[in-house]
Amino acid sequence: MKASCPACGGSTACGDPTELRKDEQRILELANVAMEELIRMTQIREPLWLPSLDNSSFSVVLNEEEYLRKFPSDFALRTTAQKSEGSLAVAAVRMSPIKLAEILLDVDQWSTVFACIVARATMVEILSTGVGGTRNGAMQVMTAEFQVLSPAVRTRESPFVRYCKDYGGGILAVVDFSPDSLHPSALGRCRRRPSGCLIKEMSNGYSEVK
Repeated sequence: MKASCPACGGSTACGDPTELRKDEQRILELANVAMEELIRMTQIREPLWLPSLDNSSFSVVLNEEEYLRKFPSDFALRTTAQKSEGSLAVAAVRMSPIKLAEILLDVDQWSTVFACIVARATMVEILSTGVGGTRNGAMQVMTAEFQVLSPAVRTRESPFVRYCKDYGGGILAVVDFSPDSLHPSALGRCRRRPSGCLIKEMSNGYSEVK
């Protein structure tokens, strides 16, 4: 399924399907860089991640200064008007890594399961469904309107690339990043730096999601 991106009407930076196909090799290169960054971020603790203000043991927040030092790339670019937000949490989910990945890659299932934070979502372009009948290498461009359940906070519309990689041994990872990383001079109002989840199969039918 394809659709123009409502966030910008289909500009190159936001996700015009024709231009995205032209940039597909570059997007794949960025996807691999984003995936590497995501994996590294799940492995590093302080000072990259600091205790949250509520001292919750389940979530830590991103240290922006340390992030810029460790990951100096186009992903880190932002305008002076943009604020940076990031957190890390770990949970056990009663589902296999493959099933979780399928939900994340299905725009309708994803927006339904995460309806508390996703007001609406659209598939812009499917660049790859995976290789060898698996979801390894699946890559697609989506746009979503994210929400906080508070009338005081405006929704944020953001286009992004979602990429899935199977590391074998019951380990999958799914990463998102903004396609405007292809064109740093055209930064959107709301950008997604490399973010997502590392999913590890557990022996009890659960998956550890980080």
